[in-house]
Amino acid sequence: VAHVDLGVESVYETNVFHTRSRPFGDLSLITRPQMNVEYNRPGLVANVGGGMTDTRYFGLESSLTRNQSDVGWDLFSDYRQEFVTGTHIGTSLVFKDTSDPILAEITLDRQRLDRRRVEVETWARQLAGTGLVDMKLTYAVGVDRYQAGFDGLDRTSHGLTLESKLQTFPDLAFVGRAKYNFLIRPNPLPGTSSTSNQVQLLVGASGSLSPLYRVDILVGGAVRTFPNGQSAIGRPLAVLQLLYEPTELTDVRLKYQYISEDGSFTDEVVINKGGIGIERKLNDFLLSAQAEAWQTRFLPTTILDRSDVSIAAKTDLSYQPPDLELLKVRTGYHYLQRQASNRRNDFTDHRTYVRVDLHY
Repeated sequence: VAHVDLGVESVYETNVFHTRSRPFGDLSLITRPQMNVEYNRPGLVANVGGGMTDTRYFGLESSLTRNQSDVGWDLFSDYRQEFVTGTHIGTSLVFKDTSDPILAEITLDRQRLDRRRVEVETWARQLAGTGLVDMKLTYAVGVDRYQAGFDGLDRTSHGLTLESKLQTFPDLAFVGRAKYNFLIRPNPLPGTSSTSNQVQLLVGASGSLSPLYRVDILVGGAVRTFPNGQSAIGRPLAVLQLLYEPTELTDVRLKYQYISEDGSFTDEVVINKGGIGIERKLNDFLLSAQAEAWQTRFLPTTILDRSDVSIAAKTDLSYQPPDLELLKVRTGYHYLQRQASNRRNDFTDHRTYVRVDLHY
């Protein structure tokens, strides 16, 4: 069976470069055609497909974005099989190629970034009564290449993640996540390393406190090592989430994260984030609202040593007619503000959008 999807989105941003001085607003039109072929029979589902994303900017307030365009494309495949023994297996492959002509990063404005991503995922699940064992292995490689003159930001990353879940009781599961990441910088900036390795380990539990409440707790740590004799860096990690479902139509989520990631301008960034999200089903409409605040702390280097505080608020409304699955309409408003210890990196951005998706 062949399926064709088309998404059309109109976006207006008040500060497309995410700058403090001379913020420019612009309107963009994003088109996302996609096609996939699906094979479906009892116990087996397989599909393969691909698509593209075309973003065109109108240059309403600045000639820098006039006639700018961004074309990306992706390929994907997915295979899932179920056996009578209660065993489920699956694998998927995703490739994405994107190019952003007006990328706004931490300190640079109006630079071009070509980005490629490949992700391979394999998983297995064994059901036994009310219990289950779930294992997932993911390998991902990413390549970032900036325009000429900024090749010091180029990087290639390889990541291997193993996730596991063991549920022996209906309301309690033990979870774990181990991740290894290897980062390569062909032309490292002063104060950054050409290569680094990071190992992360998180363990915890996910369980229901009552029919209305569910909590997820993961704690662990990360260690980053360098090949040039630089001292290893160790830090704690934590992910906490509380889900409240007062009715079948309403979800409320509270989430806190203390995580470590590879940095674009530094070897590492540490993110301390908290937020709340609410979803409410209203007949054929789905209303969601989300508010987040986070601190981004950059590993000190000779070119960058600062801490940013950001806040974001989002509201999204989607509509899908009950007897017309081929149509989905979404609209929303997103607010983003950053306050940096280096004040010239402050910015505020307002983003509104309308998106229509057609599926056949």
